[in-house]
Amino acid sequence: MLDHPTTRRALLGGALAAGSAAALSGCDAGFLWNPPVEPDPDAAVLDAAVATTLAAIGHYEAALAAGGGDTDRFTAFLANHRAHLVELRRRLPPPTDDMPPPPAATAAPPAVDPAQASTGRLRELEEEAARARLEQLERSSAPRLGQLLASIGACEAAQASRLGGDL
Repeated sequence: MLDHPTTRRALLGGALAAGSAAALSGCDAGFLWNPPVEPDPDAAVLDAAVATTLAAIGHYEAALAAGGGDTDRFTAFLANHRAHLVELRRRLPPPTDDMPPPPAATAAPPAVDPAQASTGRLRELEEEAARARLEQLERSSAPRLGQLLASIGACEAAQASRLGGDL
């Protein structure tokens, strides 16, 4: 047993010393000193838009590699998709220490068998992409992103039409 009672001053001094030691040692004591960064809600929308754009690029590249077809039109449509990809990627959130870059930031177009890149398949891809833009518009929260998605979707619908599509 102790001969002398613990004073309030000694108790407060000990608590202050323990708190200082924990803070200086990097111990977070259960507190969030740096709360986690919340993911951008439009990042998933951008990821999906980039994925469909990359798929179109891969198919147009395969169609051009196969030869035949309307190469002038395919070249122009491929250029449109590449321009769309640049604009979509510009809007991806920058990577941070807490959040690495999304896969869409660096993904390459898929390798497509030239036999799978017919005019009919290109038309289907354009139609699917134009429909996907409508769904992405509903999920996007940033007005400028919505404008970009609407513009890209209109371009894809026009390209589908020029390839013989129903849109």
